[in-house]
Amino acid sequence: MSRRFAGVGVGIAAARLREISCGAPAADAELAGVEFAVVADELMHDERIAKLARGKQRCASWFVIIVMGLIMFSSLLCMVVLMLSLMQHSAPF
Repeated sequence: MSRRFAGVGVGIAAARLREISCGAPAADAELAGVEFAVVADELMHDERIAKLARGKQRCASWFVIIVMGLIMFSSLLCMVVLMLSLMQHSAPF
């Protein structure tokens, strides 16, 4: 927890955080720092979740585009093979 707090700019030692969580008296500045760090950490977590969701959505859309391209290419190839096979047959009369 101390590392996450340091990531948002609140430098409180891990031992001091354990003391505060066990009920030791804390200064107003320390409590304000802890509250700020908790809120900032939640916001950063929400941003990471949103970024991951956007990445998943982007991957899914690219997957659909690639699959549709392969389907179109294979259908075009099938039509070419069909046309070539029809052109090889001679007229019956």
